[in-house]
Amino acid sequence: MKYYVGLDVSMKTTFISIVNQEKKIVFESEVITDPCTIFSAIKGTKLDIENCAIESGAISHWLVKELLKRKIPVVCVDSRKMAKILSININKTDKMMHVLLPKPCAVVSIQRSIKKIRKTLKCRF
Repeated sequence: MKYYVGLDVSMKTTFISIVNQEKKIVFESEVITDPCTIFSAIKGTKLDIENCAIESGAISHWLVKELLKRKIPVVCVDSRKMAKILSININKTDKMMHVLLPKPCAVVSIQRSIKKIRKTLKCRF
């Protein structure tokens, strides 16, 4: 069975939700926002993770980079597009975000983001 991880990240804590391919929640936890702690919580489930999604934000690139180093298949989802998707749901909560979208629909890779930032900076300076 395939499993998908959703990370709802804030500066202090990260909510981890793992759902299976049938969108059934199989694991939930709240841990401190630290790549080692997040990695330990995910690996501690011993589930075969297909993909991990994190909403773009202030520290998402750091977390993506660190989780990729630890072989967690993680992608960064554009927060503006995520907001549009979640606006469809009447009962939206941070906890429900991961159930609604176990597979990311608008993936923003780190390399693509860096290229966009560099291009923007060249235009402004």
